[in-house]
Amino acid sequence: MIKLVGMLMMLSLSMSVWAEDVQVEAITVDAQGKMFTATATFAGGLSLDGKKFTATVDASRIQTVFFETKITLDDADVGKAVEFLLVIGSDNTLPHDGGDAIFNNVNSKNKLTTVNLYATPDVWMAQLTEPFRTKVVLKKTMTIKLGQRKLPLAGKYFVYAAYRTSDGAITYSPQPLVVTVK
Repeated sequence: MIKLVGMLMMLSLSMSVWAEDVQVEAITVDAQGKMFTATATFAGGLSLDGKKFTATVDASRIQTVFFETKITLDDADVGKAVEFLLVIGSDNTLPHDGGDAIFNNVNSKNKLTTVNLYATPDVWMAQLTEPFRTKVVLKKTMTIKLGQRKLPLAGKYFVYAAYRTSDGAITYSPQPLVVTVK
């Protein structure tokens, strides 16, 4: 099962404190669908207080969850203008193991469109037609705030973040941020 990219709301760039800085090597899929390990890393950020971020969090339906991701890039990518992509997966069917997750691309207006992350890269890459944000200039290390919100349904939520270069290649974290809502 091939998975993709990231989640949620208003995007802005800033630095923040990381309680658990677990970095995951990114994967790049070129425009022809060829996959290879990227030089970038992603570190997940979920928080219930907006200060201490980890890759996973348990929340109640009344708690606000803050979302962000930290990207560290190879020098060759620094300065490139890219499209930032965001994909939300939700599994609201017991046993909340991710097997029934439905994935949606989130565009700049927070409109959702279905993405089949269980398919081959040529399928899901073509479904990522609307970026979450355009003209994001990559820095060596950057924290991208993905927003905050309450998740009203019990289940697991999977957040994938990625960026797409002008040649159509997509670099993403294969490890999602995971929110469990009880």
